[in-house]
Amino acid sequence: MKSGRVFPLLLSALLITVGGGYWLLSSAGTSSADTRTTLPDPKIAQRYAEKPNPLGDEGVADLVGSGSNDEWACSSCHGEGGEGSLNVPRLAGLPAGYLIKQLNDYQSGARYNDNMQFVVKGLSSDELIALGHYYAGLETPPSAKPAFNGDLDRGRQLALEGDWSIDAPACFSCHGSSGWGVGEIFPGLAGQHPVYTFTQLNDWHNGDRSNSPIGLMKSVAGQLSRQDMQSVSDYLAGLVPPQPRTEGNAANPVDGSADQAHQSGDNDE
Repeated sequence: MKSGRVFPLLLSALLITVGGGYWLLSSAGTSSADTRTTLPDPKIAQRYAEKPNPLGDEGVADLVGSGSNDEWACSSCHGEGGEGSLNVPRLAGLPAGYLIKQLNDYQSGARYNDNMQFVVKGLSSDELIALGHYYAGLETPPSAKPAFNGDLDRGRQLALEGDWSIDAPACFSCHGSSGWGVGEIFPGLAGQHPVYTFTQLNDWHNGDRSNSPIGLMKSVAGQLSRQDMQSVSDYLAGLVPPQPRTEGNAANPVDGSADQAHQSGDNDE
């Protein structure tokens, strides 16, 4: 990182909890009642994950495989193993809390997608929680591969190192050393379908997606060109996807090597 250069989001605001609300501190380190605002709970995904699965895997199996009433079966789009395809995301192995938050955001309108709005509108809170835990526990072989003919070296740089000449931090600085995610808040990126990853980056970039409590992804994606987004999406697609967590196990391996996990270009076709 260049001397004196710090990710602009960290310069512009620091977020701390104060009496149930949040204070935004300016880069000068000052605060006042005028700057106080109420923001979404940045730990809501963790709170969702702490709720036990109220239905059990067997109880959610019909919902996944057959649907319920007017709701489509999850597997009709996301595959029997949560593997996804093209612009339908891989769900297998993603954090339960993250998945539950996204389902709730679709239901509330904080995140928008026509299909997902239709699917979740009739689901109960218990069903949303059960679905998150169900997909978090799946172990499904990788199926993604690069789709954009992106520059994999550039994608690797953005994922592992970032590019401070454009104020872009490394993807893995938040999403874990192998792109397997961190905790319940930061989802795994490795092994995700590149069309989906690109679409999400582009939506963050354009402001079409905004369900991050402190706007972190909008700030990151806003620094990337279309070519950068395609390159990093292709690079991430070639990594081994996250594996299901076991109770008490960390979300991401601290000693995993993303380069060792990356598939060679000769195997991408």
